[in-house]
Amino acid sequence: MREQGAMIYHSNIKVLDMSHNNISIINGGFFKPVENSLVTLNLAFNYLQNTSREIFGNFNKLQNLDLSDNFIEYLVPDSFRGTRKLQVLNIRNNYLTELGPDTFKNMPFLRIADFSHNFIRFVPDNLFYSEQMEKLDFSYNQLTKIPVSSLTNIAAMSLCELDISHNNIGVIHSMDLSTRFRRLSRLDLSFNRLVRLEDAAFATLPNLAVLDLSHNSELEVYGRVFIGLEISLIELNLNNISIIQSPDLALPNLKILRLSHNELPSIPPEQAANLTSLRTLDISYNDLTTVPLITYSLHNLQSLSLAGNPISSLSNTSLLGASETLEYLDIAQLPLTTIENGILNKLQTLRTLRLSTYPTLPNFNIPAILDDVDSLRELIIEAPAPKMVKVISKEGFETYQHVQDSASDLRMELYGYLPNKIRSITISGAGFNKLSDGIFDGVQSTALHLKIFNTTLSGLPPNIFQKVGNVFNISIDIDSNNKKLSTIPNPNSAIYPNQPDAVMLTKLNLHYTSLTCDCDLGWIEHWQRKKRQYVCTSNEWSEETLLKSEQSYVNDCDDPYIDDDLRSARCSNKNSEPLLEILKTELECGWSSSSKNNVDIFIIIGFMISFTLFML
Repeated sequence: MREQGAMIYHSNIKVLDMSHNNISIINGGFFKPVENSLVTLNLAFNYLQNTSREIFGNFNKLQNLDLSDNFIEYLVPDSFRGTRKLQVLNIRNNYLTELGPDTFKNMPFLRIADFSHNFIRFVPDNLFYSEQMEKLDFSYNQLTKIPVSSLTNIAAMSLCELDISHNNIGVIHSMDLSTRFRRLSRLDLSFNRLVRLEDAAFATLPNLAVLDLSHNSELEVYGRVFIGLEISLIELNLNNISIIQSPDLALPNLKILRLSHNELPSIPPEQAANLTSLRTLDISYNDLTTVPLITYSLHNLQSLSLAGNPISSLSNTSLLGASETLEYLDIAQLPLTTIENGILNKLQTLRTLRLSTYPTLPNFNIPAILDDVDSLRELIIEAPAPKMVKVISKEGFETYQHVQDSASDLRMELYGYLPNKIRSITISGAGFNKLSDGIFDGVQSTALHLKIFNTTLSGLPPNIFQKVGNVFNISIDIDSNNKKLSTIPNPNSAIYPNQPDAVMLTKLNLHYTSLTCDCDLGWIEHWQRKKRQYVCTSNEWSEETLLKSEQSYVNDCDDPYIDDDLRSARCSNKNSEPLLEILKTELECGWSSSSKNNVDIFIIIGFMISFTLFML
């Protein structure tokens, strides 16, 4: 409709998603029909190289703008001049090297700004004026100092989260964290170049709850650094810095303390008096030779990580200190030579256990270690990556080779019955290059969630799901870090979920996995139909039968993103084409592919149908 020579637009469109396209140029005025209605605009994962006022400058109601994962090198200063109601701006993962001084001056309602994963070296003064500023992310850039002057006084007073990790910041001056940041609750300074901090360096931040100083490899930390944070600090991360002795931390409200990848030989037990609220303690990958006695005095401890320490022996008394409260325990990658079977018996509340195959421990058996650990629900089994060993030839040449102490297939380690409540098993680590059939036969729960993470497996054994104990509903999660994994056998031997003496797959995540697409994977297409018929929406069994299952299901058949993860899987033998496309166009193999049990079932069903027709 035209009125007095001008076009008048009427639109009710509030959300416009144009992400994951090949857009490189947007002409001025392109969005004019929706400028007065649009609230959210998503242009992520395109090929945009610039911004301008003609494109983004006149959105009267726009609150959320996503320009992430493009090729933008520069923001024209008046690009957002008329877009005054913008609250969330995401420009992560672009090619920005600088920001104009007045670019965000006309954004009085801006709350969240994400400039991470760019190439920004300097942030101009007074760049942000909004009195509602909550979160500012400049991580993964090239900053050499904290951009505190980029916020006006009123913007700094409202800021709650500041992420400047993965930069080149080497020094924090006394004025960098001034009293203007009274509401700052989360500060991430990890992966920088910090060397030393002044006493009471963060005392001007009275509400700081989370502080991350990890991965500043030359940073020395002493207890006086945290003066002023006694009341507010809840989480402190000091992973991978230069700590050779435990700092004296007087932080009675601290709940999470991470000290991994340092050189701590011990932790004095008297320090527990100043850490009375501690719930999580991560002291993995240090120089501890025994479980520290401080664990006996941390009466609220729920999570303890001891992995990667030179601890060679675990006795029945090693973990008694937290026996009544501990829910998560990590004892993976320990050079154990002895371990007593009753070590976990007193852990009454243990829910998750992470351990290794322990190649230095003869006849190691996981069910024996877990006997009477009735509370355990999740088991994480890790096999360390092969070690790099120097080899000198007869001619005197030095080379390095991968040497695996003992490549376990878990046949002996998992022989026996697992505790009744274990319903999640994770197999992780590059040391796993093969698995044995029947390793899940000791599972007594009726539902199992299986995770395969970061292994060197080339495939799962064809009969691995033929003997799975009491399980009749299984979900499988295969991470993209399994670079060599190419085959997945059909886990289905049931026609519908919760069928006794048979197994039904309820969920499959493949996370960008590259597979060999042939008839051994043809079962996936037919399984999807079964899942939609029985797992998601069937009214015939869901109300009564689900009550008997230990795994709950979500009615997500109407969710448009339900198959997004399967769409990410590729076919290595089909020019990396998407798995789902190959299933639709090339593979017509049948539900029974890769499963002898299913073949037998359908033969029997076919025979019964034929016999019935004959009798009629």
